[in-house]
Amino acid sequence: MHTQSSMTRLSLATATILSLAMLSGCESTGKKTSSSNSKTVNVEASKTASRANQCPITRKELGAQAATRTFADHQVVFLTESEAYSFDELPGEKKRVVAGRQVLARQGVANERCLLTDEQLPIDAVVIVIENVRFGFVDQASRNEFDALPQEERLDLASPYVLYNIGVENTHCPLSGKPLHPNCPTIEVREAKIGFRNNDQVAAFHELPSDEQSEVVACFVLKREGVTNDVCPISNRPLRLDSPVVTVNGVLVGLRNVDAARAFNALSTEQKQKMLQASQL
Repeated sequence: MHTQSSMTRLSLATATILSLAMLSGCESTGKKTSSSNSKTVNVEASKTASRANQCPITRKELGAQAATRTFADHQVVFLTESEAYSFDELPGEKKRVVAGRQVLARQGVANERCLLTDEQLPIDAVVIVIENVRFGFVDQASRNEFDALPQEERLDLASPYVLYNIGVENTHCPLSGKPLHPNCPTIEVREAKIGFRNNDQVAAFHELPSDEQSEVVACFVLKREGVTNDVCPISNRPLRLDSPVVTVNGVLVGLRNVDAARAFNALSTEQKQKMLQASQL
């Protein structure tokens, strides 16, 4: 029979598991808040280096046929002369944003959209450094408004990029759901660094039974290893560290257990594709 504290931990773990997909799966729109989505932000942060080597019109990797233009004293490189000509035809304000995609990334600016307004950054964005990460703002007024925020709110907005930069897989505590800050305690599971809100949350995690620990951290560990889903498409239950992984059209898909993997493998290719599409993989 569970003690009251054990039941509390179990309830907390269950609630956490059910909420993990929500913490990592929805894109934010409009002005960002302190609960800014972890998946969206980390994906954007991970693409900083790629944006520097992409055509700012097509977002495709630059090749041997690249064409260049000079805008606002910066060289902007395009996939071909056709894209460069399209850039020439844009109005000035649009050019500032399009050129900014590549030029700011080349300068190491982590965010493509303003931390405060969520607007696309122009080439002359106001840039500041927080915890060794460069951030852009659409203008000085936005930067001033950001500076006026309480430190906790500033960290909530900047931390997802900083955490990505230092190799932490998650931006919200997997137990409390609260945003992480750069100095958060971490644990390492299969080379994946997972952050917690504070040391109490780390202690609470270690008090959980091993199977619950596995479910709490599996989505972060498996994502690092290339698995695209958090929840099993067959059972709709969270994955575990020992969940089998299959490949479908070059995509790694995790299944809850061997039975779920067998059921999935028994499906036709068309059925698998429909199931994966329904799971938004």
